[in-house]
Amino acid sequence: MSRRRPENYGSGRGQATIPQSTLMSQIGLWNPFSGQQQRTLPHPGGPGSYPGPPPPLPPRDLFISDSGPGNRRRPLSGTQTGENETTTEFWAFPQPGVFSPDALDAQFLSPESMQRNSVSSDYSSHFASERSSLSGGSFETTPTDYKGGDELSIQGSHTHAQDERIEEFQEGALPEEDEEWHKLCSPELRNSLPKSEVQRQSTIFEVIKSERDYVLDLQMIESIFIMPLLSSDPPIISPHIALEAFIKDVFSNVGEIEKIHQMMVASLFRRQRKEHPIIASIADIVLDASLSFQEQYEVYIKHYPIAEGRHRRELKENPAYARFIEHAAQDTRTRKRDLITLISRPVTRLPRLALMLEHIQKLTLPDHSDHENLSITLNVLNQLLKSTQPGIAAAEGKVKLRNMIEALVFEKGEVIDLDPSNENRTLVYTGPLARQEVKSKSWTDLEVSLLDNYLLMTRRHDHSGLVQFVVVSRPIPLEFLQLGSFRLPAESRKVPTSPDGETRSRLTSLFGNNTKDQAAAFPFAISHKALDGRRSYTLYANSDSVRRKWMDSLNDAIGLREAQQQANRLFAVETLADNMFRSPTVAVPPGSPLRKKPNYYTGKITCAARFALSGRNYIAVGCAVGVFVGYASQPKSLRKALDLPNPVALASLGAEEDGQLIVLQDGKLISFPLEVLARTATSDANQALPTLPGVAAKSVAAHEAGISMMVAGPLADHTVVCYAVKHFRHATIHTLEYVAVQASAPLSRTTSLTATTASSTQNSFRRYAPSFHVPKEASRIVLLPSAIAVPAGSSVAIVRPTLHENAHDRRVITVPDFASCNAAAMTLKNRCQSSTTVGIIPCGGSESLLIYDSFGVWVSKYGYPTRGRQYVRWETHVVSYVSRSPYVLLISPRWIEIRNIQTGRLEQVVPGEDIRHIQLAEPNNGALLLAMKGETDVSTGMTDKLLEALETRPLSIGENETFSDPQWGEWDV
Repeated sequence: MSRRRPENYGSGRGQATIPQSTLMSQIGLWNPFSGQQQRTLPHPGGPGSYPGPPPPLPPRDLFISDSGPGNRRRPLSGTQTGENETTTEFWAFPQPGVFSPDALDAQFLSPESMQRNSVSSDYSSHFASERSSLSGGSFETTPTDYKGGDELSIQGSHTHAQDERIEEFQEGALPEEDEEWHKLCSPELRNSLPKSEVQRQSTIFEVIKSERDYVLDLQMIESIFIMPLLSSDPPIISPHIALEAFIKDVFSNVGEIEKIHQMMVASLFRRQRKEHPIIASIADIVLDASLSFQEQYEVYIKHYPIAEGRHRRELKENPAYARFIEHAAQDTRTRKRDLITLISRPVTRLPRLALMLEHIQKLTLPDHSDHENLSITLNVLNQLLKSTQPGIAAAEGKVKLRNMIEALVFEKGEVIDLDPSNENRTLVYTGPLARQEVKSKSWTDLEVSLLDNYLLMTRRHDHSGLVQFVVVSRPIPLEFLQLGSFRLPAESRKVPTSPDGETRSRLTSLFGNNTKDQAAAFPFAISHKALDGRRSYTLYANSDSVRRKWMDSLNDAIGLREAQQQANRLFAVETLADNMFRSPTVAVPPGSPLRKKPNYYTGKITCAARFALSGRNYIAVGCAVGVFVGYASQPKSLRKALDLPNPVALASLGAEEDGQLIVLQDGKLISFPLEVLARTATSDANQALPTLPGVAAKSVAAHEAGISMMVAGPLADHTVVCYAVKHFRHATIHTLEYVAVQASAPLSRTTSLTATTASSTQNSFRRYAPSFHVPKEASRIVLLPSAIAVPAGSSVAIVRPTLHENAHDRRVITVPDFASCNAAAMTLKNRCQSSTTVGIIPCGGSESLLIYDSFGVWVSKYGYPTRGRQYVRWETHVVSYVSRSPYVLLISPRWIEIRNIQTGRLEQVVPGEDIRHIQLAEPNNGALLLAMKGETDVSTGMTDKLLEALETRPLSIGENETFSDPQWGEWDV
């Protein structure tokens, strides 16, 4: 049997496609020819081909071949070297494995491959039962003869020449005008069939034809766009990792879809060759393919809006990519279709296929076996299309969100991390609103956008075709968004005019045109919870229905955000003791029996510390009446151990029998053995231990009074105690080293308190480094890995302690340092000088985060502002903080903000009342101790809660896996 080469090669019909490279397999694209011998083939698109390295040629045994014995491969040019083989430099071939009948049978229709591909997905029981209801379990079933009208014998109704034309159609070798069913069958057959059956067969033929063209388009995406992008030199998109990400974003899993449709078109071609001109059914083939590509289409269709947005963004920002797309459009195979049209083919393919199958069902007689099969197939397709709709809407929202975030313009220098790369980030609602200035009564038109984590108020600005959204007020996190009244009466707004009427037209389109110069405006109120009315807004919608839509959207978004935060907490705050510590209210009379009850009114919690002894974890809590000690896991075991009223700070040093509890009280530092204090938790008596120095207490510092603050912990491989003594003009920082000496004999439960004197005095505190002076505004002492930092006023003093009196390394460094900054840094300088420092945190490398009461700024190890003098503002007024790399807990009286140290991104918010940071020496891990106002009972008083904040970890982390906190780099001064 002879065959002729396609005459329209290079015009989109029967065109070769380029096989995939190994790199495409690595980035998730298909590569059916990997691992086989390949040859070189120039780009066959002629003038429209994109210049670049020639792609590899498919294996020669997959070229189109004649069926039957003694077949030949068809070279475009070359010399025949044998009966079954030719040598050639250039080959013309349609896609291997699709249009060659022999290759199709070998590659796709073997029983093993059919079974493997037909059950490759984990289908639902519903779909599985529908599939089994059809005759057979593969892509093809036993054909059913046509029934209806007069019985017709198909045998001998078509000629051998028509068989050849069917094969030419499948190869794309027929002229386009001849690719119709009625032109591929005899007039006698057409005239003998009812009109409905003629239409039915024509529609079945159209399904096969459209499927063939669809597979060609999917292959064209690879040969014209993906392969040239990967092989272009110089690269169009760089670096290479960005190119891989771009291909994944734009082309998604189109390769997986193409593989399944290759199988589907192979089965359709085989059915057509066997049964043409009367094909009983194709529903079984379509159903099997539908069950196979269900998951792949859900992924692709839901991702499509993101793919389109990514392509358009690259087209706008990358001139080289724009030139590439323009050049690729000249390829004749595209038939003047752009990339958007081609990548949208999988999105439109299923609805079109469903419409054609519905038309076939209408033309099928009710008693025909295919009628029920078509119903099942259509049900599967329609359910698939329905399941993708929410995903499409979500993806479109992501595209809108990404475009909007990229167009935002913030206040110069301020960093607001909206976390746009988060997969859960969505644009909930957006629309125009207005705002009226309180003093001037002038109106401002706003574009307000509600994200799942922030509310943004912006002003649209169009400049030379570029749309920007200028942020007119700092975005409000939904955790801090307070909703006011949505039932305020409507107000009227004057609609201004402009010479060209543009402003009037825009405003009337937004707010209506109730009167000639007035428009109705429907107000609602929102505010920031943490700022006590300092950030409250009245916004105006153009109708009451829009106002209600905003109310519903805001309520839903706030509720969903709260649920998400609760389910994904970075730190879980748990209550250790709720009713243990309380203070009387004015409602409790002075003569009340409760006031006379010992230790019933303990006062507020002022400080706390943890320590371990003999394998048990203990906690010491300071309050107005003294220090209580008990088991950390049993709050009811807390007993009053030290009669030291109103302690300022507690810190535990050492471990086991050598440990000491340092207490700052009444301007003095006193230490107590941990073992003595631990006995209180196990005793039945609720009697405080005596605090005489000769019994168990020991003075730590030489100063008997005037100590205002202290901190204890590790410093450069030493355990130190730093304390400050305030003077009239300055404060002096003293540093002592704690030296633990093994006691001569461990304490037993029967050991008397006076017997502890000999062992406890063996532990001593010695001078670690010379003292240094800091401003008298010093508020706390921070131990860095090898330096001491003291926040004071608007700056932080940092010094590296050393025993050498005049060592150069002991110089005090003040941060931030604006001495060498230019005029552009004056804004940040003024902001820093008008604020109060709280602390400093090393955040890896040579940077540190300098914490002010209202914002944070990153500085270098020399104290210079980094990151282009950027800063991040807090939502609250911070009074204390705790570092838990990579997070920092910013504590204010009513809120705890948990932020990322590196980015400043707000991760979690913990609300409360009268929140206090009571743990002085902060370990690098473990629970944090906090205090917070509890319930208030008029008759019994106000309680104080003892809390612990525990860092959580993802559920995906195994129980045996551990976290390794990044090690802070040494502060180099």
